[in-house]
Amino acid sequence: MRHAHLIPFLILLLTSCGDDDGGPDDGGTEVGPDAADVSMDPSLEMNPDAPIEEGLRIEGLSAGVSAHFDAAGVLSLDCATNEDCVAALGYFHARDRFVQMDFRRRVTSGRLSGILSSFAADLAEPVDVSNRALYSTRSGMPLEDTVLEAATEEVRGVLEAYASGVNAWIADVQAGRNGAIFPREFENGLLFDYSAERIPAWRPEDSVSTVLALIDSLTNDSDAEIRRGVARAEFIERFGAAEGEQRFRDLFDVSTEVEAPILDGFGEMASRTPDVMQCAPRGNPALPVGTGATLLAENDAAFGLFGERFLGQAGGLGGFGSNNWVVAPELSASGNALFANDPHLGMSNPSTWYVAHMDASTNGSGDLHVAGMTFAGLPFVIIGQNENIAWGATTTNFDMTDVYVEEVSDDGTTVTFRGEQVPIITRTFAVDRADGTSNEFELAFVPHHGPVLQAESEDGPMLSLRWTGNDTTTDINFLTSLSRASTVEEAQTALRQITTIGQNWVIADTAGNIGWFPYNRVPERPWATSYDPASGTEAIPWLPLDGRGDFEWESFYDFEELPQALNPREGFVATANGDMTGALEDGDPTNDAFGVFQTSVAPGYRQRRIVDLLEANDAHTPDTMAALIADTHSQIGEDLTPLLLTAAEGLTLSANGDRVVNALGGWAFDCPTGLVGTDAETADLAPAAELSESAGCAAFHVAIRMLNEAVVGDDGVAPERGPNIVVVRLLRGETLLAGDVYWDNLDTEDEVESREDVITAAFNAAGDVLVEALGENEAEWAWGRMHTLTLQSDVDAASGGLVTSFNESGFANDGGLFTVDVANPNADYTQTAGASMRLLCEALEGGVACTFQVPGGPSAHPDDASYLSLLPDYLSNTPRPLQMDIAAAATDAAETLEVTAP
Repeated sequence: MRHAHLIPFLILLLTSCGDDDGGPDDGGTEVGPDAADVSMDPSLEMNPDAPIEEGLRIEGLSAGVSAHFDAAGVLSLDCATNEDCVAALGYFHARDRFVQMDFRRRVTSGRLSGILSSFAADLAEPVDVSNRALYSTRSGMPLEDTVLEAATEEVRGVLEAYASGVNAWIADVQAGRNGAIFPREFENGLLFDYSAERIPAWRPEDSVSTVLALIDSLTNDSDAEIRRGVARAEFIERFGAAEGEQRFRDLFDVSTEVEAPILDGFGEMASRTPDVMQCAPRGNPALPVGTGATLLAENDAAFGLFGERFLGQAGGLGGFGSNNWVVAPELSASGNALFANDPHLGMSNPSTWYVAHMDASTNGSGDLHVAGMTFAGLPFVIIGQNENIAWGATTTNFDMTDVYVEEVSDDGTTVTFRGEQVPIITRTFAVDRADGTSNEFELAFVPHHGPVLQAESEDGPMLSLRWTGNDTTTDINFLTSLSRASTVEEAQTALRQITTIGQNWVIADTAGNIGWFPYNRVPERPWATSYDPASGTEAIPWLPLDGRGDFEWESFYDFEELPQALNPREGFVATANGDMTGALEDGDPTNDAFGVFQTSVAPGYRQRRIVDLLEANDAHTPDTMAALIADTHSQIGEDLTPLLLTAAEGLTLSANGDRVVNALGGWAFDCPTGLVGTDAETADLAPAAELSESAGCAAFHVAIRMLNEAVVGDDGVAPERGPNIVVVRLLRGETLLAGDVYWDNLDTEDEVESREDVITAAFNAAGDVLVEALGENEAEWAWGRMHTLTLQSDVDAASGGLVTSFNESGFANDGGLFTVDVANPNADYTQTAGASMRLLCEALEGGVACTFQVPGGPSAHPDDASYLSLLPDYLSNTPRPLQMDIAAAATDAAETLEVTAP
């Protein structure tokens, strides 16, 4: 269960106190879409109200550190040792991003209540409890402690040095020196009870804590498993056993919509005989209707902060994801390897990534020389480059969780496991509150599985979680090793320290080698059967399982057994959260000889588009890479629009419905904004040709959403980023298990709607939405007027989107559903998730050269010149060089700060 977020404690608070009017464009500053350019005004100082008074000092530095900031506020550090660099990084992370950091360390360790007002803490306390249980080992020990124990001596030193830098900033805030200021967000007295004097010191364990929620969002799909189990029970109760099962299989089919495997012909694709005896118990027990309902409702209400908000769930249910690819010299015009990566995450303010360049080798004695994307709270470059390699990541969608239905003893103290009674482990956890009080709670763990998600009650059975995250060990070490790798093979070795992160790592080096290594500890499930409940032996891992011992993880795949590629014959490898092997094309990932790797993946539209464009050119350049990462061609639109138009033929539509058909009829499947500029309200309309494409894009997105709601909304299926696979198959004319029953609206008991009725209503409804939003002239439907980007602050995300005073919004943005430059629209067609950064690299013989784009700026402080400083380049898809030359950084610096030891 993903609990890495606040419950919607602000909903009641805000409706009671009226602190915020909830306006979608309400902002704390006047920095608007075009005003973003103002932040580049050279007359503005880096921190006009924060002069340096005594000089920056960090305990433990071996020598002074020169911190160079370019005109946009991007940091380069010139250091004597590796530890000096990360200590300085810690200081500037805290200076610019302390709200991010403090939330990240508190949310996973159950310490949010410690900074909240009494009223807010009353509602947040249960989340602290559930998060502390989730982010523990299977025996209930704090996970950050066990991960730190597995750190090498070198990594522990790096974490300690980073902590010294953060603590130097905290000391400056508490002493009122060097312009260090307590973050504005924490001064909201309705939400917080916090002050500079009460900021606890940063510890190495806190850095570990900051990344645990990230790992959870990448690898823990237990909530989806429970949802499927509950939906199956509800369908069977509602429609009977036969039709209910058919509807469940149709609506929750795990098939890919597009056949686009990362590797063709991986392993032996022949069907296998499941390794389970025919007399074995049925593996997926029927759940009572309502099981997990409370937990799921909490997730629905506030799914922002630290859940899918950071890296997103890339599977078919969420529709988020990421892209990366590497191109070998034989497909490159220069004969150099090429690299691209753009993780698709929640669009935050400040941005998820903090760009930094650290050099301890040019003028120092260290071996750290890296640049790229850092994550506030961690002392590493997560995605980026050194002098010899570039590396990047996307979510694998490996199935790394199982939910178990436990058989509990009458006294509630043991569970049945392989014929024995196994004691449930309990741990006492105290939630400390800002008012000085503390409440104790009991956490429960099934030792062979993990934390208890739901205790046995009248509403359902006890559910426990088995998740690789609860066994995380050496993951904290790999980035230090990766940062010094000089070849793809050395990077591959560094990645073997990963257990749980769940990423497709792609690497390119200056010798022309490329590689893809999705190294993770992936469970083997030899008992997984073909999807056949009628056989009586069904045991599929994407539904809750019988916890009595027949359906356990026997071992983990060796890294060599996982799909991967080193210098593939195709001359490239691309990953977009899709089906690695083709195992999901038949809807049954259990029936292949190599076993089960994935059970839910992205639909495949982005993967196919990337591969098509990579194959179309044998002389790629950085420019073709930039065009591909910015590509807004709608593959799903190209696939489905002809089917929509065919479906509309002969129907009697309203005038507005006809406008939708007209806009779709002239569409060539690109998704520009249709505007000149990024201010959604005031920008002029683009020339006619671009505007026509924009109109078609707008018409498609609204029409497909209306059709999806009409077809599956009455079945109780939660809205998705894209259309449910049932809608796609009905448009294609494919046969469904339940037949054509989905055309009938179940909410109208006395009427049976036909296919024509539903499609007519969907087109007409889409037309009404578009006319109200964009006017009656479909030739002037500018997608960017309604498809606007919102940068959501951490505090606002925690409130469920109700507090908007720290957001920045109203930026017209191109792209759309499953475009390579992904810009999936929400229910109101605004965008709150997308490319959290774009990184492009060429592995030149003399060193790797990269460019980047980030949707925001280094600083979270709106009075700082670097607030939103990088946003204009991001919105225009303009690559910006990533600095790797410390001498050039010093020469070009807009400001240099010297950091010394006390």
